Formats: sequence, structure tokens, C-alpha cells
Amino acid sequence: MTTAQTIQAAKKRLLTVKNFNLFNNDKPQVTFTLGYNKDTKEFNKVQADFGGYDKDNDLSIRGLNAKSKSSGNSYVRLNLEFGVDGVRAYAHGIFYHNRHKKVGSNQPDFLGVINLDNNDDGEKLEVALWKKTAKSGSGEYLYAVMSQQAAPVGESKAQPASADQSQHDAAEPDQAAIDAANSAAAAAADADKIPF
Repeated sequence: MTTAQTIQAAKKRLLTVKNFNLFNNDKPQVTFTLGYNKDTKEFNKVQADFGGYDKDNDLSIRGLNAKSKSSGNSYVRLNLEFGVDGVRAYAHGIFYHNRHKKVGSNQPDFLGVINLDNNDDGEKLEVALWKKTAKSGSGEYLYAVMSQQAAPVGESKAQPASADQSQHDAAEPDQAAIDAANSAAAAAADADKIPF
């Protein structure tokens, strides 16, 4: 299988992931890559605010809370690293506050798109994020629901992410699950090579 075919297989597998949890990160070695500095020839990294790792789908997700310099509005940035057979692919997205969310509703707190090909014409995933508080008392985390973005008119359409999270509820993570995810993310950080 060629590298391009392997990356296509990894994308196809990523499209089967319907939801995931992102836990607060307290480990300095779990980083979020902001970009590449051409002058220093190094990646600019900061400690990730949250992260998650799905071993079964070889998916590592890192997140960062950010604020717009112009408006002061907060948003979430996500970096995804995924692959098959040691071949890695990378994607990213920005998620803005859902301005249409009604108080007390099950609507997502943030909405956005992950660009799988890092170009305007590439395949995209719609993602809805909810802020949740763990019943175990371990703090807040983000719950995400993904779906393939609807294709333009004239092409086949996929079902967009539901605005009603009740049909996508995942089991409440316990402290052991949070610790395991953070440990796996820390281990994955040792090989952190996200090129964006």
C-alpha cells in the first residue's frame, strides 16, 4: 500500500469515530503545536489545555483554549494526529462558541470543522463540543461528536453532527479513564511531530 493509500485508509477509519472525550491536561509534556517557525526551524509548542487518545483508532487529539485578539471572544483549537501502520496524518480545526445556544438546552457549547486535508477543497468533519463536569469530581472535560460534513449541492451528503447531544451521550468517564487518557497522551507526546 502506498503512503497516499495508507493515509486514505486512516481518514476512512477516522470517519468511523463518532464521539470522544477531551480531558483537562496537567502534564507539561503533552503539548499543542501552534505552528512552525521558519527562522528557528522549530515547531512552536505550548502545553495543551486538554487532550485525548483513542488507542483503538490510533487517534491523538490535543486542544487549546484561545481568545481572539480583535474581539476578545474565546474559542477552542484542536489538533488531530491519526494514522495506520505507522504512517501519520494531521488535521486541525477551530471551534467557536455556539451563539445560538439557549440557556438550559442540550445544544453544543462550541461548533466547528476539522479540515482533514488542510486545504479548502478537502474532506471535512463537523464537530460539536459540550463542556461537561465529571461526576467523579475530577473537573471539567469536553465531549465531542463528529460527523462527515455535508457535501456541496450535487454531491452525496453525509449527516451533520446533531445539535441535540442526548442522542449521542457517552458514558461518564471515571477518574481511572481520565488518568489513563492523560498517561497515554503523555506517552504519545514523546513522539510529537505535528507539522502545522
